[in-house]
Amino acid sequence: MPNAIKLTDYKFNIPGKIDELLGAEIFYELLTPGQIYCGDSRLLLQNTVFGYVVSGSVDEMRDNDIHCGLIRDSDLNTTLRSFWELESIGVKNEDCYSEEDVRLEMFKQRVHFKNGRYEVELPWKRYSNELSDNFSLAKRRLESLIRKMQNDKVLYSEYCKVLKNYLDEGIIKKVTNPFISTNNPVFYLPHQVIIKNESLTTKLRIVFDASALEEKQLSWNDCLFHGVNLNPNILDLLISFRLNKIAILADVEKEFLQISLAPKDKDVVRFLIDDGENGVKVYRFNRVLFGLNASPFLLAASIKTHIGKYMEKYPDTVRTLDHCFYVDDLVTTEDDAKSAFDLLSTAAKIMSEAGVNLRKWISNDCELMKQWQLEHFDHLNMNDFVNHPHRVLGLLWHPQKDSLSLRLTGLLDFLQKRKSTKRFLLMAVGRIFDPLGFASPFTIRFKFLFQEIPRYALECDSANCTECEIHTFSDASIKAYRAVSYVRLRTSDKISVHLLVSKSRVAPLKVLTLPRLELMGALLAARLAKEVSRVLNEKISTTNYFWTDSTIALSWIQGPSNRWKVFVANRVKEIRSLTNKDSWHHCPGKDNPSDLLTRGISADSLINCDKWWKGPSFLQEENTVPVSNNVLLSDESAYLEELKPSERKKFDCDFGQQPFEPYPLCI
Repeated sequence: MPNAIKLTDYKFNIPGKIDELLGAEIFYELLTPGQIYCGDSRLLLQNTVFGYVVSGSVDEMRDNDIHCGLIRDSDLNTTLRSFWELESIGVKNEDCYSEEDVRLEMFKQRVHFKNGRYEVELPWKRYSNELSDNFSLAKRRLESLIRKMQNDKVLYSEYCKVLKNYLDEGIIKKVTNPFISTNNPVFYLPHQVIIKNESLTTKLRIVFDASALEEKQLSWNDCLFHGVNLNPNILDLLISFRLNKIAILADVEKEFLQISLAPKDKDVVRFLIDDGENGVKVYRFNRVLFGLNASPFLLAASIKTHIGKYMEKYPDTVRTLDHCFYVDDLVTTEDDAKSAFDLLSTAAKIMSEAGVNLRKWISNDCELMKQWQLEHFDHLNMNDFVNHPHRVLGLLWHPQKDSLSLRLTGLLDFLQKRKSTKRFLLMAVGRIFDPLGFASPFTIRFKFLFQEIPRYALECDSANCTECEIHTFSDASIKAYRAVSYVRLRTSDKISVHLLVSKSRVAPLKVLTLPRLELMGALLAARLAKEVSRVLNEKISTTNYFWTDSTIALSWIQGPSNRWKVFVANRVKEIRSLTNKDSWHHCPGKDNPSDLLTRGISADSLINCDKWWKGPSFLQEENTVPVSNNVLLSDESAYLEELKPSERKKFDCDFGQQPFEPYPLCI
């Protein structure tokens, strides 16, 4: 073995803990140039991103020793339990310490605060010298862009203004001697121009293509870790957005461009500009730019690192910034204008100390808007949104009416093409963004909906609310299973019920019986309710109730889980871990709003369907929880089919020819 060689694992002969298992699909991405044959042996040293690894064979050695190896996993039950907890059918539990924590800790070790802003290094996953010279590709793309803009002088003028602004603010810098060799990696980013007429500030945006590549070459994004998602769960954020009286939005000005790049990474973000008679000139970025797969992670990690410094002094403000930033959008709510102004003023001050400017403030509260105007906040005018709603995380928000809406006109136009192919249908589905599931019964039928939904779900003051209940309904068909949650609020003089969120999942390709699918729907309901409760409990104490029209699934849930075969037992076990079995009740199919998700409904009918928007009528009554009574199963054989063989024998011996009596069910 050559002395100068560094093995990936120099303690390979010492037993130890396995740090991480890597899939075979990334094997060739780990290899780097460099192979060494070891003398006359059949061993080969292969270089990788981690160091050298050894492969090949050695001369056969004969001995009479017998070796016995034992691999013991003392946490096998924990591993199996984690599999069921993390099975992704919608809402799932997160590990208390995850890859997110690891990546963020690594980032904190490499980030620096210099000259009033944060400086970060790019998260390389391959050696930078694997990037090929793509100057010719960038030049061809620039020539194509210039030809496009020759016929549009206004577009070219706006393009030049953006670049001049970048240069004036130090975001980019001219490379004076671009063809002199450097020790740093060099790469040229092609770019294009995007027009966003709906934008209130920047109509033209220059977008850089970090995924561009020539044949058999790597793109820049291929060489970078995209990082982990540090943004909050969008479902949590949208539910929180409906819990307080005053809604507040803002965004970060030139979000990614507020973060500096480390000097060693600046030559890899070069790009070309046509300087007219002076020919093509080379510039490079001094900041992180939009278009890198790692940019969202670098932005979120920088914000989290910065605000963490203020946790002791401003705990409430830091918690708001930590939970309410989604990429560059700040989305939050408060109960009164004064506390909102105080909190947001502190938030703006904290962010400004990182060189980040919060702008385009907008609220549904006129008093808060006036206060912003007096204090010279960079705010929007509420009157600008009379006919054009404001976008909030993909939904449309009308500040004056304080309502949310979905507009699927683009989907309707797309469906006019009427292509009967699976690809076409998948493309149509991809045009629907409805994270709260408001239009689920309609979107199943691929039609158009424009419906206004009150944003503020907790209409009563939480101090005057005597009861806050979450009622979650589930249902299934042979094609899908689904769940929908409502919030029911009671004060001294009224009861109000509002649709909160719904989720649906397509049935697995492997054919399941309808009772099993009903149980899957119940599991989805349990997970959904857990997520909703976690968000609402930060505002007000809640009580959960669950409803299904399946007497079989209900009997499984309310009976002991160890009686059933594996499929039912595992799902019943998780449902029981997330909910109280006594909180499950039977609901007739005609009263079950999740049944609308099964059958689908036209747009006109959905708009006026009180059962969907306000839940079944019995939720408006004084007492919604029914009395427990014995109820006959809809299909006794389907129920008994899921008994384990040992339990079935007991059943046959115990009951013989006696009539079968199920567990008492709540109806």
